[in-house]
Amino acid sequence: MEAVEVDMADQDMIYMYDGLIYITVGADYCGEENYCAVFDPASKEIRIQYRLNQSYAIEGIYVDDIRIYVVNDGAFHNTTIPRTYVSIYYRENIQE
Repeated sequence: MEAVEVDMADQDMIYMYDGLIYITVGADYCGEENYCAVFDPASKEIRIQYRLNQSYAIEGIYVDDIRIYVVNDGAFHNTTIPRTYVSIYYRENIQE
């Protein structure tokens, strides 16, 4: 088995798109310290790519050329937004 060290707390969901692996990072149920990191399998580099504002209990992620969709389960985790919802981020507008 090959392993790559990840120096980030609370990694959770992954999604592969265009040769890169997108990883949700964070368990800040009441703040804005939740991110999307990108792992490049070819170079073995990983870095924080986007801050996912107003996503607090991330349960899934989908990425395309234009958007990132994030499923949140704030109802179960009793977060700042205490309901289940999908956040849609336009990649060109997300803070990196």
